[in-house]
Amino acid sequence: MYDLNQSLMNHLKTPEILTELSRITRGVEKEGLRVTYEGELSKTNHPKGLGSALTHKYITTDYSEILLELMTPPSNNIDETLKFLNYLHKISYLNIKNELIWPSSMPGFIGSASDIPLAEYGSSKLGMMKTIYRRGLTSRYGAKMQTISGVHYNFSLPDEFWIKYQHMLGESESLKDFKSKQYFNLIRNFKRHSWLLIYLFGASPVLDSSFLENDMKTSLTVFGENTIGKKYATSMRLSEIGYTSKIQNNFHVSYTNIESYVNSLELLLKTNCKEYEEIGIKEKNNFNQLNTNVLQIENEYYSDIRPKRIPMGKEKQLEALKKEGVEYIEIRNLDVNPFFPLGIDEQQIMFLDLFLLFCLTSPSPQFSEIELLEIKLNKNIVAEEGRNPSLKIKKNGEEVHLKVIALEILKSISPIAEIFDLAYDKSSLYTSNESYKNALSFQVQKVHKSEFTPSGVMMKQIMMGNEFRDLMRFEAKKHKLHFILSDLPNDVDLSFQLEAHNSILRQKQLEIIDEDKS
Repeated sequence: MYDLNQSLMNHLKTPEILTELSRITRGVEKEGLRVTYEGELSKTNHPKGLGSALTHKYITTDYSEILLELMTPPSNNIDETLKFLNYLHKISYLNIKNELIWPSSMPGFIGSASDIPLAEYGSSKLGMMKTIYRRGLTSRYGAKMQTISGVHYNFSLPDEFWIKYQHMLGESESLKDFKSKQYFNLIRNFKRHSWLLIYLFGASPVLDSSFLENDMKTSLTVFGENTIGKKYATSMRLSEIGYTSKIQNNFHVSYTNIESYVNSLELLLKTNCKEYEEIGIKEKNNFNQLNTNVLQIENEYYSDIRPKRIPMGKEKQLEALKKEGVEYIEIRNLDVNPFFPLGIDEQQIMFLDLFLLFCLTSPSPQFSEIELLEIKLNKNIVAEEGRNPSLKIKKNGEEVHLKVIALEILKSISPIAEIFDLAYDKSSLYTSNESYKNALSFQVQKVHKSEFTPSGVMMKQIMMGNEFRDLMRFEAKKHKLHFILSDLPNDVDLSFQLEAHNSILRQKQLEIIDEDKS
C-alpha cells in the first residue's frame, strides 16, 4: 500500500491550502499531422492564415511542415483550457481547407520518408537553427519516427502554495530551492509510477504497416491488410518501435536534484557521439545537424517528464533552470486519444492533477540502479502488454499483478480526490463537488475492465475487422465536423487573426535584424 502521511493530508484540507490548490496552472500542447481526406500526408505548406510557425504564440509546427502543434496559454481553469484548445482546432480547420488533422499518435499511411516535409521557419538565425536541428533529427532517428504525435501536459502550483507547504513541512531553505527539490521529488515518483498512465491513457495498440520496414515487423501481429500491433498493447508509441533513442538510453540522466539533472544533460550536450560524427555536420553548403554530440540541444533528450522554466531573452532552458529553479513540469508520455476531438478531456486532466499531487506528497527516495532497471522494464512491458489480464510488473524486486499495484495506487489517491473536490467546491469553478472523485472512479473501472481504456476501445474496433488507417480517417472526419460546427466568438476570431498577422511581422523583424548584422 502507498500510504500517504495522514497528518499531511489533514493539513492540505485547511482553507488556505485548498484555495491555493484551486489555482493550479495548466497548459496543454497537442500535436497532429495534416492529411488529405484519403488519409495521405498533406503536400501543402503550413497555412499562411495561421501566421508564422516560428513566432505564433499558440499555433506552430513540430518536426514537419505538416505536423501542427497547438498550445494553450497557462490557465487555472480546466474548462477555459479546453475551450481555448477547441478554438485552436477550429481556427486550424478554417485554414487547412480540404484536409484533416490525424487523430492518433501513430501516423497513418506513409508512402516514403521523402514525403515528410521538414518544417521551415524562414531565414533568421533562429529559424535556420530550428530547421537544421530537425534535419539532424532526420539523420539520427529517421523522418518517420518524427511523425509520431502526443499530448503534453504542463502543471505548476502557485508560489503561495509552496510557501504554505514549506511551512507545513518545517523546511527552511530558500523558496526557489524548496520548490525545485519538491518538483524533483514529484518527478522521481512520476517515473516510478508512470506505467500507470501508459495503461490508463495509452491509445496506440496498433499502427499502419507502412510505418515500419519489413524486418522490423517480425515481433508484431498482423490484424489486417495494413494494420499491425500487439493484442494487449496500450501504446506502441511508447514501445521500443515508437519514440525512442537507443543511443540516449546508453547514458544516465540524474534526477537526484536540479544540479545533478542540469549537469548530466550538459554533459550529453558536450559529449561527442561516433555514430553522429559519421553523419557529419555539413555536406557541401548544407548542414546535416547542429553538431555531432549526443544531444544537439537540450530538447532532444527524450523523457516522459521534464522540469521546465521559461527562458528570458536569449537564455537557454538549462541556464534558466540552473539560475532560477523549476517553474513547472511537462508531462510527455500521453498518447493523443483518437476518440476525443481534442485528444484529451476534462476527466483525464483531473486525474493527472490527482496523480501529480500523489507523486508530490508520497515519500520519494533516490533511485537505486535496480529500481531504474525496474522502471524501464515496467514501462516497456505495460506499453506492449498492458491489457494482458495475467500481466505482472516489478515492485521492489518482486513480480506483482499489474491490477493489484494499480488499485493500490488508485486507493491511495482517493484522499487527494476528496481534497481537490473540496478545493474546487470552495472556488465554485465547477458545478459538481465530486468531479475529481468521479475522474478517479473511472480510472478504477479501467483497471477492472481493460476494454474501457482507449487502447481497449481501439482494439475492439480492430478485432471487428477495421483497418487502423480507415478507423482513424473516420474519427478525423467526425472531429472535423465537430470543430466546424463549434462556436467561435467574433472577438476570439479577430484576436487569432491579429496574432497570425503579428507573428508574420515578428518573423520578418527577426530576419531584418539578422540581415543587418551579417
